[in-house]
Amino acid sequence: MILTFTLGSLLNPVLVGLVSGLGNGIGNALIFLTGRGGLLFFQNSDVSAPASETSSSRIGRFLRKIGMPRMSDFAKRRAVLAVFLLSIYPNPVLTPMILGIGAMRFRFTEFFLACWAGKTAQSLILAYLGYFGLGSLLRFLGIFNVP
Repeated sequence: MILTFTLGSLLNPVLVGLVSGLGNGIGNALIFLTGRGGLLFFQNSDVSAPASETSSSRIGRFLRKIGMPRMSDFAKRRAVLAVFLLSIYPNPVLTPMILGIGAMRFRFTEFFLACWAGKTAQSLILAYLGYFGLGSLLRFLGIFNVP
C-alpha cells in the first residue's frame, strides 16, 4: 500500500493502480489455493458431508450443531460480493475468509475476478491519493516537477 501510494505520486497513477491490483489479486489467489489444499487436512472432520449424515468426529458434530451447512450455503451464494467488498478496503478479515472460500471449493475464476476487481479499485484509489496528496506536496516543494 505504501509503495502504491508513493509510486502513484511519481508515475502514472492509472498504470500503478492496474499493476498493483493485478499483483494483489495474484497474491490473494495464492491464499485461495492454500485454502483449497488445506481442505485435505480436515477430511476426517466430516465438514463437507451433508447435514443428514451422522458424523464420526467431534469437530463434524460440533459444526453441524452450530449450523455450519446452512452458513456454508449462504456463503456460497454471497461469496463473490463479499470478496469484492472486503477486498476494496484493507482489513484483517479478508485472509481468513479467502482461506475458507478456498476450502469450500468455490470456483477459482469467480473468486479471482472479484478479488482482482476489488484490489484494482483499492489500488487505483491509493495511487490517485498519492498523486493528488504526496505528488502535490512534492511539486509544491520543487522536489518533483511534472509538466
